[in-house]
Amino acid sequence: MLVPDVVVAQGAAVWSGRSVLTPADLVLAVEVVSPSSTTTDRVTKPTLYAAAGVPAYWRIEPGGVEGPSVVTYRLSGMTYVEQATATADQPVKLNWPLSVHLAPAEWGPRRSAAPGATPSGRIADA
Repeated sequence: MLVPDVVVAQGAAVWSGRSVLTPADLVLAVEVVSPSSTTTDRVTKPTLYAAAGVPAYWRIEPGGVEGPSVVTYRLSGMTYVEQATATADQPVKLNWPLSVHLAPAEWGPRRSAAPGATPSGRIADA
């Protein structure tokens, strides 16, 4: 059984009293990528969500110096197709699967770079 970090589900399923949602109940699955789940959140889970017919998948990348980003996907056949990417510098307004304005820069302060850090967050050679 997969457990997304966040789901948006059909109202009837949520209010039915069932303790477990099925993939058919879901409108959107969201995963927040962490160092311990990178491959699972970027490859394994979206593949399984697509095979189960979940219409939309969003991947939140907490980010580094540049801040967080959200990559949104829409199901096409049995795979997800990227729809939009919201970054700290480029918010996105979506109308599907729900109407929302994604503005990662507003989610909290950007991480400050360590002295001598490159844009990738690595310390440059002295």
